[in-house]
Amino acid sequence: MLAPRRGFTVADAASKLAGKAVPGDSGESTAERTRPEDVRIGDEVASYIRNQITSGTWTHGTRVKPELIASDLGISATPVREALHALRSEGFLELAPRRGFAVARITGDDIRDMFVAQSFIAGELAARAADRITPEGIKRIENVHQRLTSAANEGDIEALGYWNQQFHKEVDLASESPRLAWVLTLVSRYSPQSFYADIKGWSQTTIDDHAGLLEAIRRHDAQAARSEMFDHVHRSGEQLARHIDERLAAAENDAQRQAEDTAGTSGEARSLSSPQTL
Repeated sequence: MLAPRRGFTVADAASKLAGKAVPGDSGESTAERTRPEDVRIGDEVASYIRNQITSGTWTHGTRVKPELIASDLGISATPVREALHALRSEGFLELAPRRGFAVARITGDDIRDMFVAQSFIAGELAARAADRITPEGIKRIENVHQRLTSAANEGDIEALGYWNQQFHKEVDLASESPRLAWVLTLVSRYSPQSFYADIKGWSQTTIDDHAGLLEAIRRHDAQAARSEMFDHVHRSGEQLARHIDERLAAAENDAQRQAEDTAGTSGEARSLSSPQTL
């Protein structure tokens, strides 16, 4: 069981989508009637929890108690419960009788599936951006790419994550396709936003991918922009999928070793308690 972080706020969860605030073992419910703000907060909490699961921070079987999440975030338990039920319907959580919610098993293939649709939609938006972007729009993307590169060179992972998101937002804006961009946000919410520091080589890969995409957009080459974006998103998904598979394998190996250690200790105890024949 991971320990919750104290002083963590809903704003932190919504903006950072990072950290290790995980439910503990006690707490009191402060459930209230559902209000409009509860729905909004519930979406933010769901996004935060979803990010912890898809990034591999919360592992399979981790118990998730709404009262403790509510206590740690300083909110009512009502929107937290609604978020947990939504995540159960999405397949991220399991609900067992008398045990409550627990993290469901998420594999690398699950992550790959999440990025498939994202790759196609993002690629189409990039193609439209290449066709429709203005000189001012190109300058904005160039400025964001420069800031992203500086963050990577300085090792500022938080800034790198922020400017990576801004880069994609500028491309989506240049596409002049708000409804398709909205669909992408729905798909992208299943992709974690804070796994970068754990992925070896991700920073340089992102810089190189964005540079290729930016060049295609400068040339107004829609087909090249589509291909660059598709490959970039697909590559990012594959990096995360391998990361998840490695964490799963490590967790399963640890569980097996613990089981073997427990069995060995029990066997030694039985041997010591049995009479010996000389």
